[in-house]
Amino acid sequence: MNNFRLSTYKGIAVALTQEEIEKLLNAGSTVERLLDGRVIDRDTKKVLPRQVSCIYQICEQDGAVLLANSLTEAAAIVGLYPDTLSKYLDSEQVNGEFIEIKNHKIKRVCVFS
Repeated sequence: MNNFRLSTYKGIAVALTQEEIEKLLNAGSTVERLLDGRVIDRDTKKVLPRQVSCIYQICEQDGAVLLANSLTEAAAIVGLYPDTLSKYLDSEQVNGEFIEIKNHKIKRVCVFS
């Protein structure tokens, strides 16, 4: 049995000191929000997949505009693997402009600003 559950713990709970609280409140952020809605870890410079708040806007040749909720969905529409599409968007995207891939124009769009 787990003797350290909050509801069954018999010991004395030690609260944080004021110094520890101030240290936590004054600590810098470890993530950075990009303009296109992605979130990256500042230390590793990697995208945090569960923190992303962007969609993909895809314009077809006939003028239809499609919105994809995920990179995988956007890649399926365009006809590429998700890793390949991600590399195109990361390397060629300039100031939120569309890039053209396989007769589709695609860009990341931030959902929340």
